[in-house]
Amino acid sequence: MRGNLKFAYRKLSPRLSSFSVEIYYASRGDTFDLGSEVEARGHQIAAIVRNSFGSCKAEFSFVGATALVELHRKIQNYTLELPFVEALAKGERYVVLARLSDYFRFISDEGKLRRYLFDSNVRDFMGLNRVNEDIKETLENLDSPDFWWLNNGVTILATSAAITGKSIQADDIQIVNGLQTTESIFRHFTQSLAAAQDERCLLVKVIVTRDEAIRDAIIRATNNQTDVELASLHATDKIQRDIEDVLLRHGLYYERRKNFYANQGHTPAELVSPLYAAAGYVALVLKTPHAASSLKSKFMRSEISYKSVFDGTAPLEVWPKLVHILKRVDAQLEALRPQAKVTDKFLKGWRYITGLLLVAGHFGRFTYTARELAEFDASLVTPKEVERIWQELSQQSTSATRMGGWTSLRNVLAACDDAARKHGLKDVKSLLPPRRIPPSSVKAPTPAKPLTDAFVTKVAALLPPQPWKPGIHRKISDQLNCETSAYFAAVERLIEEGHVLRQRDGVLYDAEGNVVSFDPDRVDPETLELLIASG
Repeated sequence: MRGNLKFAYRKLSPRLSSFSVEIYYASRGDTFDLGSEVEARGHQIAAIVRNSFGSCKAEFSFVGATALVELHRKIQNYTLELPFVEALAKGERYVVLARLSDYFRFISDEGKLRRYLFDSNVRDFMGLNRVNEDIKETLENLDSPDFWWLNNGVTILATSAAITGKSIQADDIQIVNGLQTTESIFRHFTQSLAAAQDERCLLVKVIVTRDEAIRDAIIRATNNQTDVELASLHATDKIQRDIEDVLLRHGLYYERRKNFYANQGHTPAELVSPLYAAAGYVALVLKTPHAASSLKSKFMRSEISYKSVFDGTAPLEVWPKLVHILKRVDAQLEALRPQAKVTDKFLKGWRYITGLLLVAGHFGRFTYTARELAEFDASLVTPKEVERIWQELSQQSTSATRMGGWTSLRNVLAACDDAARKHGLKDVKSLLPPRRIPPSSVKAPTPAKPLTDAFVTKVAALLPPQPWKPGIHRKISDQLNCETSAYFAAVERLIEEGHVLRQRDGVLYDAEGNVVSFDPDRVDPETLELLIASG
């Protein structure tokens, strides 16, 4: 390779107006923590290259683990052309009517669907449900009204687009809404010879943006208008992609995009839903199995509750460990459960307390960390161990636990107390709920002037995301030129209306006084006490 470069350079150098060399050093290291000597060697190598060639530009770049993962996930640049019948353009936003036959060729490559176009979609093909059955019926009826009259169309994101004649060319295409329609059209044209003559049209929106925040907002907005599971609205988050990658390495398929792996024929035993993984985290990392048993997908709607689970601070290896533990527990509980029990309800009521007691028994304490759990040997979850815990829990069962499982905090604490006495497990008191603030214990201050809706709206607009840092009341009061009592009264109104959470010393509380989050810069995660005495 060096010989080829020298030969080519000698031949071309008389005509070269510029020459550039890019050198990359890739490793699993952290590029934000480069040693000064290593960085200096990079500069030295670039200088050697510049001095070796005339009029040469040389750059040396370090590529670490984070960048390698980003490059691995990076979608190839695709430029595709879609002919259209009519088009409406405003700036870099386009709405076009394309013939179904042209759209079929646009999404196809040698008879196969270009599935890479749907990587940013929040779910995969949902099968022949009611909506898709209606689309199929409309497509098969060539005498039906024009297709775009009956269908919402598709939304395409691109990094650039331009209209030339009667076609639009777009780069880095992602179909973020309309996967069900697209797959139905593809199946229709591949299964019907008559479809080739179909002159009906499809409505296609093409939006050009490189801003990731705007792209995510469009994905969520376009998919939030139909019946999409709440878990799917976070499908494109980095943490969700990270979990998918780490589970894949352990032979598990994470359905961050609903039905993506199910449609590829993977068995239910191999599939993992975001809600299943989240409940495992709540039970075994946050150690609240009663909360895990009642966890529903609506928790994904709240940014605070979502971040309490998917905050990215726990080691990624904890996720496959959680799933392996729960699936092993499930397999044995299925064999032990009474025949009259409904499987799903029974497993939700028993799997989480069983998993917690089993893991705590291994460590000898309830205060094990997420990092320790990531190194736990899941093969220790044997049928014998699960049955032992089952028998101990069964001896304590009340009518409530027999019917609904261990879904209340009182019953969970009683079971853990019993296990601690029998097996010498330490730190059972760490499972007690953190301090609470009764909502009625905080009285709203009385402002000097009557509180108006307009003033409350102004305060709400200036409030940053919670948890707020110390001194925010003074900052906003100065901006609005008002008394701090007026600020606090407005915040109290916002709390009562559910727009913000009550906050004390960096800790956030819900309407019932339960701790839901805290400021990690100010609060000890174990005690929820201030790290330093500050305002």
